[in-house]
Amino acid sequence: TYHRNLNLNRRKLIPDAKLDESRAQRDQARFNLRLAEIELQKSQVVSPLTGVVKST
Repeated sequence: TYHRNLNLNRRKLIPDAKLDESRAQRDQARFNLRLAEIELQKSQVVSPLTGVVKST
């Protein structure tokens, strides 16, 4: 959406405010993705031993 709006803005088809809104949404999405990646890394369990864990 941001890139599409950037192209539209360059052709003066949408106002700068709409482009700014798209940019903010893109940046927020990137931040949320990075935060989710960090949280996922925190939730992974790593063992110093090799093997398989069986559940019953």
